[in-house]
Amino acid sequence: MDYAPAPGAATDGRIERVGPVYGEVASGEHGIGRMSEPEAIVEAALVALSPHDLRGRHIVVTAGPTIEDIDPVRFLSNRSSGKMGFAVAARAAARGARVTLIAGPTGLPSPHGVNRVDGRSAIAMRGAVWQALGPDLSSADALVMAAAVGDYRPAETHATKLKRQAERLQLELSQNPDILAEIGAARAGAGRIARAFGSPARRFQFAT
Repeated sequence: MDYAPAPGAATDGRIERVGPVYGEVASGEHGIGRMSEPEAIVEAALVALSPHDLRGRHIVVTAGPTIEDIDPVRFLSNRSSGKMGFAVAARAAARGARVTLIAGPTGLPSPHGVNRVDGRSAIAMRGAVWQALGPDLSSADALVMAAAVGDYRPAETHATKLKRQAERLQLELSQNPDILAEIGAARAGAGRIARAFGSPARRFQFAT
């Protein structure tokens, strides 16, 4: 396949065109004309075939880890992949919801039809969540907290790389804000839905 017109609106109300996208085409040149990846085509097909029972709803989803910088090259984080939150966001969007996905650092591609907002640290994710929900929580219908937000951050972030010192290095940590607790306190009687999970000591705990 070689160059093709830029993607535009579907020519039929029952058809959604997927691609073409930018990339290397048959001639060896680069431009609009490359077939979309099979995963993107399958995802678009699932969206088209899914019941749109969440149309008109705004759902906010958090996903992935957070990173708390120690210095320009070192940080505290966790092993969260973000896959669960991304899957929740993808299914909500497929069912017609307007989805805001607030993602920590992850290499996962953005799901089809989802508005992605990146938040590197717990503080950044907290700000993004409140911006998506609104100060009175009226800007969203549901919140799914699937991110693995760090409990602590370094009390001081160094502007330059810490030099090697004695055998031991003491690192003072400060507690990060509990995003879910803040929202839970603010939503008392608001009728909004919040879902979150934690897995301390291999036991899953759900909060509503």
